[in-house]
Amino acid sequence: METYKGKNDHCARCFFLILTLTLILTACNTEINPAPTPAVLPTQTYSVPKNTPTIELTESPTVVPISTVFSSAPQDGTLDTNCRITINYFFGYKRGDDLQAFRKLFTPSSQGLALSYEPPMEALILLELMPASQYWQENYPGTPMPGAIIPEGPNEYIYYVKYTGHYDPNATPFFWYPDSMTMTMLADNSYSCKIENFGKG
Repeated sequence: METYKGKNDHCARCFFLILTLTLILTACNTEINPAPTPAVLPTQTYSVPKNTPTIELTESPTVVPISTVFSSAPQDGTLDTNCRITINYFFGYKRGDDLQAFRKLFTPSSQGLALSYEPPMEALILLELMPASQYWQENYPGTPMPGAIIPEGPNEYIYYVKYTGHYDPNATPFFWYPDSMTMTMLADNSYSCKIENFGKG
């Protein structure tokens, strides 16, 4: 007959066996199906490519007034040259030269001006020749241009001329040099550029 002590030893062994098996199973289960660890998102880093241009903040762009880009001379280089050649011939004309050739420098409507012009004894000497608008902008910056140097028509151009000459004792009144004037030129479709008017600069 089994004693009480033997029963207790048997129960203790069984309990120990069950506990050991439970621990072994738990350990095995943990290795096979490990507990999920919380997901850690990788830290996102941003880098600027080496060749990416940097943008620098600067002051607001300056608004260019229309007067600084306006020109009273033709934009066409050939026409501008032809106008300047006509003006050079005008100042190269002197008393005694061919009057018919001189008249051809003027437009048909300005032939009266050609006849009234009294040429000097000797040719005048050009010192400056430029668009009247350029002269005004260089000498009176920020001041609106007067209407007298703004062409009225699409084929009209205005130049500023500074010149000197030779003293003429027979001239009345005497001429003081250097002097200046504006010359209004008129062009046609054949690149001909002639004098329409001239006056004191």
